[in-house]
Amino acid sequence: MSVTNVVNVSNLASLQESLKDASVQDLLALIGAAAAEAKKKAKGVKEPKAPKGPKEPKEKGPVPPQLRIPHAWVAKTLDDANTNGWDGFEVTGKNPVTMAGSVIRDGQHVFPDTGKPMNHKLAMSLSKVRWAPKTQTGTHQVQYQKFLTEFLAAEDEAKAAVPAPPAKEAKPAAVKPAEKETPQKKVVVPAAPKKVAKKEWTCENDGNVHPWEFKGKKYARNFDNQVWMVDSNGEVNGWAGVFDGKKLDASAAEPVYMDEEDEE
Repeated sequence: MSVTNVVNVSNLASLQESLKDASVQDLLALIGAAAAEAKKKAKGVKEPKAPKGPKEPKEKGPVPPQLRIPHAWVAKTLDDANTNGWDGFEVTGKNPVTMAGSVIRDGQHVFPDTGKPMNHKLAMSLSKVRWAPKTQTGTHQVQYQKFLTEFLAAEDEAKAAVPAPPAKEAKPAAVKPAEKETPQKKVVVPAAPKKVAKKEWTCENDGNVHPWEFKGKKYARNFDNQVWMVDSNGEVNGWAGVFDGKKLDASAAEPVYMDEEDEE
């Protein structure tokens, strides 16, 4: 009985009966042929993909205290641009893009090519063109100084409105029992302290930035290794990059903490 004759039998019962008369060589050959055919058919069967659910919105973390002024300046720029319009400006980066000045359509300041208003992402670039505290350059220095004065004054008022916590009552000092005289012991000279390996820098995962020094220069760094430059007063004044354990990657994008409008 040949393998071909066995494979051509259509009825399963007849096939099983015919296997009784097959030789060992035929049975082994049949098993190999059946296995190869099963693999071919299995490859052609694809499991249906599960439908994708709705994309969850990205949660925005709290703004670190050291970034409160830069973020407030971006928000001020965004509000002023959509209220009073803006001049053309350049978005810097690997591929610089020149953005056109606004035009008025239906009583709203928008970009002439897209018909959309200013959004938060573009306002970040526009705010640096208007005034960059890091380089002390820009086209709107007077507006920035007015904004900074009003912002700091509002912060002081908010702090003054917070009531001070009640003073804690002083507890009476505990009376220590008289110490018993102990016999003098031999003075043992302690061994020299062992050198302690330098610990890796870390901070709490609290959403804030913390002081950090790298190669003799002071920075502000958070738990996710995102780093900003600071001025002599400890205020953040510019994005530095992401620390990868050995160096600062200045090409990494600065994180956004405020909700921004969708772009086309």
